[in-house]
Formats: sequence, structure tokens, C-alpha cells
Amino acid sequence: MPKPRVTSKALMSIDRIDTSVWKQVFPDSLPEKEREIYLNRKSAVDDYLQGKRKVEDIATIHGISRRWLSTLVNRCLMEHPDGDIWGYRALIPNTTVKERKSKDLSECKPHSKYGGLSGAFRNLLDSYPELEDYIKKEWLGIKKHKDPELLLENRISFKVMHRRFRDKCRALGIESHMYPFNTKKIAWSSLRTFCKLLEERHFATAAKSRYGERAGRLARNVPQEERYYVDRPYHRVEFDAHRIDYLMMVIFKLPNGDTQTQLLKRLWILTIIDTATRCILGKYISFHENYTSEDVLRCIQNAIVPWKKKELQIPGLTYNKDAGMPSDIKECAWGLWDEISYDNAKSNISQIVVDRLENYLYSSVIRGPVETPEFRSIQETFYRTLEESFGHRLPSTTGSSTSDIRRQNPEKMALQYKITHDELEELSDVVIANYNGEPHSELYWHSPLETLKQRLTPYESEEPRFEIRILPESERDNLRFFTMTDKRKVVGNIKQGRRPYINWKNARYTSSILADSPDLIGKTLSLEIDIDDVRRIRAYLPSGAELGELYAVGGWGRTKHSLKTRETIIQLYNEKQLHYLSNDDPIIIYQNFLREKSKKDRASANALVTLIRGAEESGDYDNIVHEDNLTPTNANNKSKKANTENNITKDEASERSNETNFNKIDNGDNNSVNTPKLRLLKKAIVF
Repeated sequence: MPKPRVTSKALMSIDRIDTSVWKQVFPDSLPEKEREIYLNRKSAVDDYLQGKRKVEDIATIHGISRRWLSTLVNRCLMEHPDGDIWGYRALIPNTTVKERKSKDLSECKPHSKYGGLSGAFRNLLDSYPELEDYIKKEWLGIKKHKDPELLLENRISFKVMHRRFRDKCRALGIESHMYPFNTKKIAWSSLRTFCKLLEERHFATAAKSRYGERAGRLARNVPQEERYYVDRPYHRVEFDAHRIDYLMMVIFKLPNGDTQTQLLKRLWILTIIDTATRCILGKYISFHENYTSEDVLRCIQNAIVPWKKKELQIPGLTYNKDAGMPSDIKECAWGLWDEISYDNAKSNISQIVVDRLENYLYSSVIRGPVETPEFRSIQETFYRTLEESFGHRLPSTTGSSTSDIRRQNPEKMALQYKITHDELEELSDVVIANYNGEPHSELYWHSPLETLKQRLTPYESEEPRFEIRILPESERDNLRFFTMTDKRKVVGNIKQGRRPYINWKNARYTSSILADSPDLIGKTLSLEIDIDDVRRIRAYLPSGAELGELYAVGGWGRTKHSLKTRETIIQLYNEKQLHYLSNDDPIIIYQNFLREKSKKDRASANALVTLIRGAEESGDYDNIVHEDNLTPTNANNKSKKANTENNITKDEASERSNETNFNKIDNGDNNSVNTPKLRLLKKAIVF
């Protein structure tokens, strides 16, 4: 077989002669005349490179000269700006594959409008490299280069750019009879074309400097692989957090019996959604000013542990008939996903979160850019629906912006309606469960739960369509989501009468077993710590055998608190903003500190309600100055308690409860309680 020919001017390798790997051309998109020219050229080049015919025969058959045939082959083998070779693209009629240069800038005709300027601008930049660098920095706004001659400004206009270009040319010694000054518009069009080329070559930099931070962020984070379609449930899920556009009022009961009302600075709702079915797998509401890694773990846990309907305390508030959560389905209880996608927020990429996902749930983590919802479009769509059907319908909504007409004095509305965090928890649970049961346009008007069940249920087959990974039963009783490990050396001194103990996070930990084991002094124990409750720590001996639980000595061992709370208290103590003795309960002192500070600072109110919430869940509610829950059921319970303590009649207690909490409105049903607040809560859950 004849060897392929190579031209003397082209430095080629075998892969460049292999036309099967060349970029192709779609001939049908060309006009008929140009299409015929292209196909003729392509056939000639193929015959030449394959060596099937003599050059003379190829030239005769295709009606081209031998010299032009050699030129066409060389054009195909030239390097394209994209890093590849031109290939068949060079054969398209009227295609320029190489920019020509003028031999001498001084040869350009004075004030020439058309002829003699081909390649002059490129030659100018090659002759004065510092000019090209100057244009690049000015147009792209590259501020990291400290050049005293640069007058960087945000999004410089082209008119100013052209003026600075002329000044730079004069500073470089270019005379008036030379290019660009000997042209009519002083290279106006050429400079504009070059600036556009700079934007194309430095896409991300130009997008940020000339079109804003958001454009730059999107440009910098182009996905490296295609986002493929997913139809298997639990194959990929998306996690995201959204700040609720809503002000919530918190009511605190003071030791003297009075109440104090404070507004929270912000609320967050965290959700995990299944990409294939649009089901919300789990949610969590965070009262922190900025949601934490512990909040992320709670949301993950809620998505796995089987869900149960809440015993709703708001009269008239009910779940829809088809409402529910995937974990309530038998096949999805304790279900695990294969991939999870979230952004690079600090709470998401914390070591404990990544460790639980990768090493405990065996889930792949796909990290996306921060504040780029386009990479989690399903979550973004859901949050828009949530705000429009829930958050923005509440009277204390802050709206999507300060100019939103739905923003009608939210502070006043929050104070008037006093929607507490317990009521918000109930509302959000009902809203999410109802959302999973509502028809979805992208699911062909099936609900997310209905779609999930269809993809799990066998269809005319004994085998299920898809299967979900399930958390092993042996690990369900000990969900170590909030567990971290550490090591500490046992300290103690028999001469000083100090029994063995360990120090961890400014607290002493010991137990009766450790205290009676002086042989462990100097030994290093492995610790297993529940970051949600650091009053106790599980310790293991150097051999790996379990020693048992160690308990915090003094004030740190009284009230439940998280690791984050302790670290915050220690920081405040070191900054001399908080003071306590060894036997004082730091949590109570911290709570009093927040209560006082929350009078002027909403962020402190967020921290306080988070502290109260944790105390309620742990049963330490009585140790904390707590929130006055205004739901009717709890109000009645409080009234019953008051009956016993004050020995008042049942009717008096009921009447007093109603006067304290709700102004009863007669709507024709004497057995129902209906207030503006309750009507509002019912309205806020309708999609």
C-alpha cells in the first residue's frame, strides 16, 4: 500500500495524517456553491494523503493545480487556535487559517481605509510586546500587577481604552507617520477586535471584571464533565441551604414571670432532594445566624431515619391525603444515596461532614461552587416554590428584596402574630410532606412520592425496577453522625492526691472506674465524643478495650450543650465578655448573657433560641429560661397545671388561658378555636 505523502513545509506526525481524527464539517450547512467547492477540496486532500493516485491525476480529476493542492494540504495541517489542527475546517471557502502581517509598520499608507493594513495591528503588538501586555491588563482589569502606569478602573469603556492605547503608543516612541497614527481612525476597529479576542481567550477573567462577580463565578466553574440524566432513585441527591425570607418572634419568660420578646436575625431551611424523583428526603430548620456542620448532619440524619407524622398542635393544621416522606416507605426506610452534590460552603466541607458521608454512608461527594444555584437547579426550583407558597405568604415576610411589595413592616407583623419556632417546625413539616404528594409538571403530573413508588415497584415482573442501598440494621441503633474521635493522656498525681482524669476542651472528665485506676496515669486514651452533647465522653484503653463513659466535672457536666456552644463560651471567656467559676453552670450564664445581649442584637436571639431548642430536646428545659409556647395545646396544659397549683376552677382556668393566648372568634362553630393567627397558619401551607 502506498505511503501517505507529506509536504516539505509541514512538520507532521502520523496522528495528524490520520484524517479520521480530524474535526469534521457539516457540508449541508453551506450554500450550494460553497458546498461543491468544499467537497471537491476534501476529496482531493483525501486522495493526496492516502496516496491512491498520482499528484497529476488528482489535479486533473479535481480541476486544481498541483501548487494549490499542496497549499490545501498545508492549510489542513496548520495549528488551530483551539490547540488542534485545522483539518477539514481549513477547506471551507473564504476561511482564513493564518493571519498575515505587514512587513513594515511605516509602509502602511497614510489614512488608508481599506488596503495595505492586513496584519498591521498584529505586527504592531509583536513589535511592542509591552503594548499588548498594557492593553490586556487595562481591558481585563488585572489588578494584581502593580504597574504605576496602569490606571485600572472597573469595566473600562472602549472609548477610554482607545485613548489610553494612543497615549501608550506615543509613550513607546511611535511617530505620527507610523501605524497606527497614519490610519483614519487610529486602529479603532483593530483594537476593538483585539479586545473582543482578549475576552474570548480569558473568558473567566473578562466575565468577572467586565460583567460582574456572578458572571465571573459561573465562568470559573464550568463543569468538567457532562451532567448526565439520572432516573434511579437515590442515585444522586442534592443538598442545599436556603435563608427563609421571614422574621420570627421569640418570646422568653423571665425569672420574675414577665416575658421578653425578640426578633431572630435569620432562619435557614436545609433540605436534601432526590434528583431522579424530586422527592424531599429530609429537612432541618436552623436557628443559627449561619448554619453549622451540626445542622448539616441533622438534615442528613433526618433523610435516613424513618419519618413519622408530627402530632400537630395547631388546630386545623393537617397533612394532605398523599403527603409523606420517602423514609416512611418500607423500601426507603434507612435508605442511602450513592452521590451527594453540594457547594463548598464551610459547613458543608467540614471534616466531620465529609467523613460521615464518605466513610460511614459510603457516598461520593460532588462539590460545586458556592452561591451558584445553577449547579443545583432542582434545589433552586424547589426553594422558589417554597418561598412563593409558604415564606412569602406569611405577614412577617421580608420579601425577596427591600423593594418587594410583600414586605409590609415585617417587624411589626412578627410582633403582632408571634409565630413561634414550634409552630414554624410544624408548618415546615406539613409543607414539605405535602410538597412530596403534589403533582409535578416535570414528572408528567405525577407526585414525587408517586414517581418514587413506581420506580421501586415491580411492573409486570417479580424483580423491582430499582433497588436502594439500606443502612445495615446493626448500625441503626448507633447512628454516629455526631461522633468525633480524639486522644488524651490521663493525668493525676498520688503525691498531690489527684485521682486520674483527662482534660478536654477546658473541662475535667473522669469516672469511678478511671478514678480507681492510677495505673492509667500517663497512658493515652482514645475518645469517642458526641459533639451534640459533650457532657460525657466514651473512652477506650490503648489496647482498644472500652473503659466506659467519662463525665465532665463541675458546671460543664450539668446542662446539655454542644461542642460548638462550649467553644463559643470559651472564646467569650477568653475575651473577658463572660465570667464564671468552676462550680457555676456556664450554659446558664451563657444563656443569661444572650438574653441580655439579644435586646439589641438579633444574632444573639438566634443563638439563644438554638440553645433553648437543644435543652428542650434533651429534657433540660427546666434548667434554661425557656420560651413561652403559645400553641393552644400547651396553653391548656399550662392551665391545667395552674389549676392544681392555684386551686382555681376548670372554667376559670380555661377562660384565663383563652384570654392569655388567643382572642376567640365565633365563626358559627362554638367548638372550634379560630383566630387571625390560626387562619394565617392554615393559609400558609396551601401550594
